[in-house]
Amino acid sequence: MKPVFISYRRDDTSGYGGRLDDALRHRFGDDGVFRDIDAIRPGADFVATIEAAVAGSGAVIALIGKDWLTITDTSGRRRLDDPGDFVRLEIASALHKGIDVIPVLVEGAGPPGPSDLPESIAVLGRRQAIELSDDRWDYDVGRLIARLEELLGPTAPPGPAPMPTPEPPPALPRRRRSYGGPRLVVLLVGLAAASLVVNRFVDDATSPETTHAASSVRGRDAEVEMGRSLWYAGFKITLQRAVLHTVGDVRRLDVAASLENQGDQDVVLERTIFVESHSRSHELAYSSDLPTVPGRSTGKGTLSFEVGNDFSLGDAVVTFGASDRNQAVVPLGSAGTVASLEPVPVVFAATRLSAGRLTLDVRRAEARADDPLAGGYRQAPRGHRFLVVDFASIATTVPYGQNVFNGTIVVTLPDGTTVAADSLNELPYPDKPAVDFRASYLVDDPPQGAYKLVLRDDATASVDFTVG
Repeated sequence: MKPVFISYRRDDTSGYGGRLDDALRHRFGDDGVFRDIDAIRPGADFVATIEAAVAGSGAVIALIGKDWLTITDTSGRRRLDDPGDFVRLEIASALHKGIDVIPVLVEGAGPPGPSDLPESIAVLGRRQAIELSDDRWDYDVGRLIARLEELLGPTAPPGPAPMPTPEPPPALPRRRRSYGGPRLVVLLVGLAAASLVVNRFVDDATSPETTHAASSVRGRDAEVEMGRSLWYAGFKITLQRAVLHTVGDVRRLDVAASLENQGDQDVVLERTIFVESHSRSHELAYSSDLPTVPGRSTGKGTLSFEVGNDFSLGDAVVTFGASDRNQAVVPLGSAGTVASLEPVPVVFAATRLSAGRLTLDVRRAEARADDPLAGGYRQAPRGHRFLVVDFASIATTVPYGQNVFNGTIVVTLPDGTTVAADSLNELPYPDKPAVDFRASYLVDDPPQGAYKLVLRDDATASVDFTVG
């Protein structure tokens, strides 16, 4: 197996780089991970050295901390803007050679957008990111390892040499057992008590309160038809059927789902998903069948959980998302409340704006708990929503075209605060308008009151809209 190359910046994520290096070496071995170019010989071509190291890898992890985008050199220039920056060279070399690059976010860093990056690595802003958090480190690293194994193929983890088989202890002399007299009475009384216990257990196992657990242990499936929809991580997910069954010694819950990708990128459903029953929570299993779904398409998948013998479909609840984000909640049975996070429509007073040299057409908008622009991995923080706006076109009178950036089209909140769009970068021309693009804005949840969409050029124009 080719090694995993960890690209990181010492001034940004050195501690996380070492911690991740240890975790990956535990799984792939010392030869399966490359983290540092420890020495470049005097007179050597450092660009060629980096390219050779990256070329020999099977995948590259771009470790991104909160200062990764903005950190500067001694002259005040952003390091990523330096063509000779090591981190930029590592990522650009991997992308040029077609090696998979996985953005890995730490310290609460957000994913960079294409417009935030130099042209040579701008495509990184469209790659699916994985977040590593301190409070669920083992789980998040497990997700990353599962993704690496998809790219590189599974590898048996290194482990210690097998322990020698111990010699069996010498046989003890056998004693003749006697069941005469009082011992026989005790034995018969014990057998009678055991019989009562077994009969009581069988009666309890067939009672209504234990139907699910008993039927599963005996290998009989229990299932429920659902047909409930929720919106999470760029998908509209419809849970169709939940089946509880036993496979060997493992009790398993499989939930068949329809996955409608509402973004333009090809993505896999984000895996921060849990099921809870009898106050016990179970994480989504890595064996879940979750395909890559093309943009604006629908796929089929299965959410799988390994559960205990006390698990019951009647009180089970599936939760999508981390606790600090908007969570979708769906009961598997008839009890409980559904929190589907269904998008809320936005109504504009007008759909065309003109300001200075720019003319803007709005097609539709909605307030969402997720952002399909972010590759399916951006869930709004608790207490917030994304306002996602689809623009039908934007045109300019400037003959050579005009750049439209984050601050060109903004939203004014009810309290007067202005919110810029995330990663908006379009270049319309008079004869070739920019069409069918999106922008997203982070607003409070619930989004109530009077809002304005504002177009800024030499002049300013705005249009009122309401949410819901």
